[in-house]
Amino acid sequence: MTVKSGLDQYDAVYVPGGHAPMVDLMQDKDFGKVLRHFHEKGKVTAFLCHGPIASLAALDDAEGYRKSLVSGDFDAQAKLSKGWQYAGYRMTIYSDPEEYPVEKFVLKGQVPFYVADALQIAGGTVEHAPVGQGHVVVDRELITGQNPASDHMVGDALVKALSERK
Repeated sequence: MTVKSGLDQYDAVYVPGGHAPMVDLMQDKDFGKVLRHFHEKGKVTAFLCHGPIASLAALDDAEGYRKSLVSGDFDAQAKLSKGWQYAGYRMTIYSDPEEYPVEKFVLKGQVPFYVADALQIAGGTVEHAPVGQGHVVVDRELITGQNPASDHMVGDALVKALSERK
């Protein structure tokens, strides 16, 4: 019997939504290491709602990329997003039309950038269902859910992916 250590002992990683991943997790270097490891090993990685923005932590300079998004520096965005491990993957994330009422009625102001744009700029192929409708995209080891209505679908896709790996 082989004893697994470190990240090898885990079969999947899951990140829920909310605005927090836009602020901290998407530029966390340690989380970037986790994502690179999981990607290299083909291990399941699942995100819900705003959570897929955290996948950008796998960039070489995720902090710089976030700053370029906030400042609107398109040249820096193009340069800093090169080599993203999920470029070319199909995915979903909270849509702009879903974000607009949150900005108006909850945040009472604008988000620093829109998450779908950030993934598209980095090379993701972002798909959306109508506002409020659950939607999940599975591409290779990556599972993404668009919004809170997608939670059970993400869970089902995650369980299926894990059972197929065993």
